[in-house]
Amino acid sequence: MMNAVSSIHCISANMSPAISLALYGRGWALHQLVPFVDKLLGLSGAMDSRMLGYNDFWLRLPIMLLALIFPTTKVLLIAHAINVASWAYWMPAVWDYMCWCAILELAFIAAALFGGGDTVVANRAISCLRPMLLILYVSAAFWKLTTGWFDSYVSCATVLMAELVSSPLFPPGAAMDDFLATMLLAAPALVAALEFAVPLGLWLSPHWGILLALVFHQTINLMPMTYAGGFSIAMCCRLIIYLPPSRIEAARKTSFSVALVCAAIVGMNLTLMWTVHGFIDTPGALFVLLTGLYGLAILNNPEPSKASTTAASAGVTLRGLTCGMAFFYAFLNPVLGIQSMGSSTMYGNVMQYGVGNHWILPTFLLQRHYAARSPAELASLDANASLAEWLDANMVDAFGGGIVRVESTTSKLMRQLAPAEATAQLPARAQRLLKEVGAGGHYFEMYAARNYFDRPLFNLTTSALHVENKQSSPPPGTPTLKYVQPVYEMRRVLALARERQEEFELTYTKIPTSLQTIREWRRFEGTQVTYRETAGGSFKCIVREQGSEKPCASDEIALLPPPPAWLQHILLPYPIPLVATDDVDNLYCST
Repeated sequence: MMNAVSSIHCISANMSPAISLALYGRGWALHQLVPFVDKLLGLSGAMDSRMLGYNDFWLRLPIMLLALIFPTTKVLLIAHAINVASWAYWMPAVWDYMCWCAILELAFIAAALFGGGDTVVANRAISCLRPMLLILYVSAAFWKLTTGWFDSYVSCATVLMAELVSSPLFPPGAAMDDFLATMLLAAPALVAALEFAVPLGLWLSPHWGILLALVFHQTINLMPMTYAGGFSIAMCCRLIIYLPPSRIEAARKTSFSVALVCAAIVGMNLTLMWTVHGFIDTPGALFVLLTGLYGLAILNNPEPSKASTTAASAGVTLRGLTCGMAFFYAFLNPVLGIQSMGSSTMYGNVMQYGVGNHWILPTFLLQRHYAARSPAELASLDANASLAEWLDANMVDAFGGGIVRVESTTSKLMRQLAPAEATAQLPARAQRLLKEVGAGGHYFEMYAARNYFDRPLFNLTTSALHVENKQSSPPPGTPTLKYVQPVYEMRRVLALARERQEEFELTYTKIPTSLQTIREWRRFEGTQVTYRETAGGSFKCIVREQGSEKPCASDEIALLPPPPAWLQHILLPYPIPLVATDDVDNLYCST
């Protein structure tokens, strides 16, 4: 642990002195204002816009405006605290980049609480934020090291590359299509390399690392459907922490030739985004403008900065604690099984339960450990049980039960959340290219479906996920796919359906703990349970096994209470759709 802290200290010590608090604060405040401006202008193009409630307009908006105008320690401390509280309120239905932002904001709060004036706070905070953001970028790349990511049949990289090259930026033609097909097959290696290169560049040569990061995020901005403008602008506004004061000062004294080059870059990027989307929204416009400003700061190439003598950076303890917090979120949450959606595993084709498919680390260890035990143990716990027995039963309640295969359901709520197939929404050219390279071509939006579930002000159907292709659902007659999910998620969505007093039928199959692969889950035939809920909360539950029927036992999964509230505030697991015509053992991409 001490070696890790020492390494982190070296990373920060080798970097240039911190930017001013005002510059950091105004960049941060601009990012916070993006969804408000989008809403006021009637725009919601990005699929991952930060959620807004009505309370945000009278609570968050005023303090963000104040932080933009008066970016002092006290104002920014209050603004960051309110922002973290807002993020915690929306958990777990948040985007992964929002967790990144909240972790960085917590580090700023810790740095600000030690006081010392704006300059000292800025240096203390930036010396924590720089290595933390490196850790987060590395984790996003690290979780791409799966057999699923490097399997072009199912890989998110292949699907997303097909989407990117299906835009008007790549005119159709036989020669072009041959080149694009090669790009699709090479996409897993290319994208993973780029994602590892970004933090490496930010560490070794921050100004060139910024340019590399901007290129990476601009490719995301050019996605016709999976346009994650929220992620791109969140990182763009924070990349300023890697710019030394000398380069920022140089931007104010830029030469005409450099200004002309940067203006051309801004104009080109605006043109590209307009060509792809047919509009420019707030995150896209701000991203392009900041790209121009970063260009002015970087291309002037001033003399190297001298070490700061006016302010102390964060001590080893504070930096170690904040970087440890980032490391725990980025790597240990998925390993333990505390977080799935919202973690750094997004788009990694990570099989988080079952046998797992990451090359280095296991996933969902708590779920595996308690898989063979029933959450009903908590209800049957003896009143005189010891503290150890009580804790054990509560862990089983949270993580026990294993997995089930959902055969069918009439619940509108459950059908909205899973399998949530979005293949029909992919651009037609992307679907064709995927077929030509032999990819499975399926794409799901389970993460988006959960994040937009009961969400005020912004709507999933108005985001880029749906507006690019007017076909918002699979063609008529398309069978609903079966899918596998943890018992935890089954209990969670059943509780949601009951809260809405739905009348529905659900049929599922219990999967033995000995079966650990997607192929085994798809082929297994075993005990089925059919559960019907009618108006007024009355229900009927039947177990079908070897041609006979019997009533469900009291500890049947469908009759269990919801999982513990504390875990529901953190964990949204990915269901795994089962495509009957496939015989692959990796899971498809889901946003």
